Amino acid sequence: MLIGILQSGHFAQRDGAPLRDYSTLYAEMLSGYGFTFKTWSVVDMEFPDSVNDADGWLISGSKHGTYDDLPFI
Repeated sequence: MLIGILQSGHFAQRDGAPLRDYSTLYAEMLSGYGFTFKTWSVVDMEFPDSVNDADGWLISGSKHGTYDDLPFI
């Protein structure tokens, strides 16, 4: 089963190097259950073509809020 991860934020960076991202965190947390994963970084304006691009969806956390004036919201 393909799980689509809609990444709506990035973890904070330390010393210029990014820490693990939400997509890695969720894939590790759900490993061992037979899932495969594909990530779309919606925070960076990368969107799936269709709701049918994955069998199930997971939306990541984000520091951004519903009412923030950002193009991906």
